[in-house]
Amino acid sequence: MAEDKKEESLQEKQATAETPPDVSGEKARKKSKMTETYSVPMYVTVMFAVFIVLILLSYFISQRNSNQTISSMSTEHSKVQAQALENIEELQETNLALTEKVGEYEERISQLEKDMEDLQEELEGAQADQKKYQAVQESLTQQEKKYAALHALFEYAQAIESGTDTEITSTSMKVEAQKDALDAEMRSYYEALKTARQAG
Repeated sequence: MAEDKKEESLQEKQATAETPPDVSGEKARKKSKMTETYSVPMYVTVMFAVFIVLILLSYFISQRNSNQTISSMSTEHSKVQAQALENIEELQETNLALTEKVGEYEERISQLEKDMEDLQEELEGAQADQKKYQAVQESLTQQEKKYAALHALFEYAQAIESGTDTEITSTSMKVEAQKDALDAEMRSYYEALKTARQAG
């Protein structure tokens, strides 16, 4: 039994000495380990580069959009500014026209005020003339009443001298109706005629 074990161990040693070591397998394992060692940093580097490229691309796109927006806003601002300038010019023209109209209206108002002053003076003159006319009219009315009363008194005196009783009574009634228009002297004369008539 011991001899059999020795022979087996010798055969194993010979087989081990005859079989060359697997060099290619070791190289593959080493290469695989190196690949695994470098693959993770390379992946991270590539991903970082892609991330940077995406950021730059997003930045350029955003910058382009911003430039377009700024250009559009600048164009719109220019249009609005031009429209505002046109509106300001129109307002200035309108204001100038209104100022001219105001000047014309002020001149008209001034002329109307002068005309009103002239009319007021004429009215005051007419009122004064009317007062004078009324005074003259009243004076004329008084004179007419006085004339009528004197005429009635004259008829009464004639009736007493040569008229009938009917004429005397009629003329006496006329004098009585207008006696207030006679002055004091004529009233005294009338009273004297009455007294003389009653005495006669």
